Amino acid sequence: MNKNQTTQTTTLSEIAEIRIGYQSRSAIESDQAGSYYLVQGKDIQSNLIIDWDSVGRFSPGDNPLKALIEKDDILFLARGNYNIAVHVKDHIPKAVAGGSLFILRLKSDSVLPGFVAWWLNSDKIKVLMINQRSGTSIPFISKAMLTDLVIAIPDLATQQRIVTIDALLKKEIELNAKLIEEKQKLINNICNQVLNS
Repeated sequence: MNKNQTTQTTTLSEIAEIRIGYQSRSAIESDQAGSYYLVQGKDIQSNLIIDWDSVGRFSPGDNPLKALIEKDDILFLARGNYNIAVHVKDHIPKAVAGGSLFILRLKSDSVLPGFVAWWLNSDKIKVLMINQRSGTSIPFISKAMLTDLVIAIPDLATQQRIVTIDALLKKEIELNAKLIEEKQKLINNICNQVLNS
């Protein structure tokens, strides 16, 4: 990266180590007494937060250490039509990323994981991925494609502003969804009262 510029342009592989999630030679079976948690695409909520309450346990048959999740990792859902990135803000011991996920671990404190997750979820990158992903029945983003993505990184202050604004937007969306849900309940109650009167 050129450090003389306020905005630095580089590839994703230059700023992050990219690992594939846990790969098993046999089908993975859920085991509530298992020694590890297995984070899968279905555990990622629409607000781009991991629902840890829904994460199941399993007993790995192969070594899971390379797929362990650490705080401030970025999980990228590579398989399917909904390719999204999530910034892991919590440390959950013995949590492993599933095989449909890539783990991005930043190499420097000069790049914020929240900023990279926001960038991967941006409309521009989504369109690029849709045009370049492989597969027919189940589309997927290859590690090679993810590795070669070119990212423009602003200074830390700008990154932090973007992360803060993005967090506020997600919070507003969450609150609006709850408001709509409460309104729907109220309307249903009124309609039931009218029906039963």
